[in-house]
Amino acid sequence: MSQLSKTIVLQWKIGKRRQRKESAAMDFDRQQLVDTLQLPYAPLLVVAVGKSAEKIQLVDINENGDHSYYRENGVHYVPKVVLEELIIK
Repeated sequence: MSQLSKTIVLQWKIGKRRQRKESAAMDFDRQQLVDTLQLPYAPLLVVAVGKSAEKIQLVDINENGDHSYYRENGVHYVPKVVLEELIIK
C-alpha cells in the first residue's frame, strides 16, 4: 500500500471516529436551550468552553492504536496520534 493510500485510510478512520464523537456532541435538548436562553433559533450543536475540573493526560499512540478516551484514578486520558505519523513525507 502506498503512503498516500495509507494516509487516505487513516484520514477515513479518523473521520469515522469524529462522526461518532460529533453525534454525541449534538445530543442535547434543543428546545430547553431555546427556552432557557430565549433564542430565536434552534442551535445545531453546543460547544462547552472552560477549564476542566479533572486532570487531563495526553497519551501518544500510533495510527493503529486505540483512540478511545478513558479514565483511571481521577485522570482523564486523551490519546493523540504522534506527529511523525501524521506528516506525509
